Amino acid sequence: MSKMGGHNIQAIIVASSDKAYGAYPVEKMPYQETYPLLPQFPYDTSKACADLICKSYAIDQYSLPIVITRFSNIYGPGQMNFSAIVPDSIRSGLEFSTFVSRSDGKMVRDFIYAEDVADLYMRIALGIIEEPDRLRGHIFNAGSNSPINMRTLITKIYNQLGNHNGLQIILDQMKGKTTTGEISHQHMSFEKVFEFFDWQPQHNMDLGLKKTISWFQGFFEKNNLSK
Repeated sequence: MSKMGGHNIQAIIVASSDKAYGAYPVEKMPYQETYPLLPQFPYDTSKACADLICKSYAIDQYSLPIVITRFSNIYGPGQMNFSAIVPDSIRSGLEFSTFVSRSDGKMVRDFIYAEDVADLYMRIALGIIEEPDRLRGHIFNAGSNSPINMRTLITKIYNQLGNHNGLQIILDQMKGKTTTGEISHQHMSFEKVFEFFDWQPQHNMDLGLKKTISWFQGFFEKNNLSK
């Protein structure tokens, strides 16, 4: 089969996930782009499969300008998927819902603010357009390299909201909880994207949460949602 040519595609960025790596021991953290993919759960496996397919189209045979990104948990204003920990905690901290703890809160994750992600995607896209042969087929991880456990994250959110009674109820619920089907520790660094694109996150967790909480407060007020 001859090399695929004549396409007009300038850049393809695949939004994969840190979940594609599967479970690695804490001493192997943060994930490295060179790590073999070891997914176990269905969602994680679906991400890994998509990555492998995309990699196959980036080879010289097809030469599609594909880059795969594996970012940590993205959060920020407008995130209406309330199964995610940040918007769920904010909504419940504002007393528009009741938080249901699914674990003991000891699981560790990394988070990256949505504006930082958008900035990085634009840098990668422009980079592919300018240097397609240099970047084609590359994998880029991105996160804050500042992992946080879920107890601490929820505590930060409730403290910013001043909801100390609600926080204590959640912390009490977490005692003795067990969790299945979740990786215990995941976090990412931004070493490679810093090297290639001079990028690093501009929002730490406290600033990102402050801006996210402010957006949700305005959202609930604007839509006249009652508690």
